[in-house]
Amino acid sequence: MNSSKFSVCPAVAALVLPLAASLTAPALAQAPARASAASAQAAEAPAPVSAPAAMPADKLYRRNIVRFDLLSPLAYNISNSLFDNGLVCPVLVSYERQLNGQWSLGAEALFNGGERTNRRSGAALMARYYTQKTGATAGMMTGFYVSPVVSYRAVSAAYLLDGNLLTHGKRAGTGLLAGYQLPLGKPGTSRLALDASMGLLYWNRLGTDRTDVDPARPGSTGPDLKQTGLIPDFRLGVGIKL
Repeated sequence: MNSSKFSVCPAVAALVLPLAASLTAPALAQAPARASAASAQAAEAPAPVSAPAAMPADKLYRRNIVRFDLLSPLAYNISNSLFDNGLVCPVLVSYERQLNGQWSLGAEALFNGGERTNRRSGAALMARYYTQKTGATAGMMTGFYVSPVVSYRAVSAAYLLDGNLLTHGKRAGTGLLAGYQLPLGKPGTSRLALDASMGLLYWNRLGTDRTDVDPARPGSTGPDLKQTGLIPDFRLGVGIKL
């Protein structure tokens, strides 16, 4: 009985082993192909995209510029020094906003303008057309331009030799300026700019000039303000882009 069991086992083994070999052979044969396909897919996968580097602050696109005029303080103080009239500190500040590649809009304000005995203050609106067309870069608002201007001035004049009479008046002007604005430093990255312009403005009197009459001198007349008609205008300023 025991001998029959041992005789059956070799026969079963002879049948099972070839069957198992036939089942496992295809899987073993396909394993290298699957490994090569996986490695090929990994090679074809796109590399991860890195985030763009942050743009340096000095290369950002700036559409605004604030300017301070240098010519008025210089010219008036030189004039006053010749006549020993003391120092003055006129302030002419302007703001410009770029609209597109060639156009901008701006405004300016004048404080403490004029000479010691002839004071001026006011404001103006203006547009600029730059002949050089540029793209959206930090080098905007540079080059040659023409600028139509509409302006308002409150003016006064003192007549110190006749009882300190003071005459007040208002003026409205319109005209055209032409100028050139260039960066102070490397083009496209410099935040500072130098602006120079010149032109003609036609000034009209608004209302009637008023004189504060000295009570001690009834009937006295104050100085004539004039400042009407066609008057040349010059600018030289330094600006910073914001």
